[in-house]
Amino acid sequence: MKENIRQIYALEQLSSGQTVVHRIHAMAKLITTLVYITTIVSFDRYSFFNLIPYLFYPTLLMALSETPYGILLSRLLVVLPFSLFAASASLLLERNSVFMFLGLKLSYGVVSFSVILFRSYLVVMALLLLVATTPFVGITDCMRRMKIPSIFIVVTELIYRFLSVIYDQTYSMYLAYSLRKQDTKGLALKDCGSFTGQLLLRSFERAGRIYTAMSLRGYMQKTEKTGLIKMTRGDFFYCTVSSLVFILLRLLAVDSFRSFIYGGFR
Repeated sequence: MKENIRQIYALEQLSSGQTVVHRIHAMAKLITTLVYITTIVSFDRYSFFNLIPYLFYPTLLMALSETPYGILLSRLLVVLPFSLFAASASLLLERNSVFMFLGLKLSYGVVSFSVILFRSYLVVMALLLLVATTPFVGITDCMRRMKIPSIFIVVTELIYRFLSVIYDQTYSMYLAYSLRKQDTKGLALKDCGSFTGQLLLRSFERAGRIYTAMSLRGYMQKTEKTGLIKMTRGDFFYCTVSSLVFILLRLLAVDSFRSFIYGGFR
């Protein structure tokens, strides 16, 4: 349980690095990530080869920021089951042949299935790298500067911070439960209801005390008055050039690359 808590904040600990990517302004990285994700999701479900050039961004960012791939992969595996569930419908609904590959007929469903998984990989990796190279406070400050309603930002911050509270309460309750019922492995089904109810009550009580302490220390006033360090010319250059590259890749829609590999759909 303690290991799970440590893993939750592992990416935030990486955000304190001193690489060239970490030194880029949070607003520049946030805008670049939004443009990157927007261009990727704008492709249709058959544009697998057009998405390949976008692979350079997370790969280059990971190398420059010295972010371990293992940490990102462990977070990616959490999203993978949802992507597989969404993509599996394409295999069942789209069975018409689309082209030949190594003597095999591949259907539209296979192409759509691959695009959904590949797109999920690119989007999630971009978001994870943003969190791994930018302090969480910097991201929320940028969201305030972008005039996102304060209630959404405050809720996001509190949920993120209170995750450790819930894990801590769960660990304490489960430890007490296992000591009282040493002959039972795991949580018995008949005790799940009361365990969950007590967990919610204890978490609400603990979270209420934490929120009161934060309010007494001026948390709400600070969130309204918080400011951002101005972006430098290098930050503007990074944001502008990266965004233009993503947009140009989208406008060009590199069909020639697909034709070079497979000779086009037949």
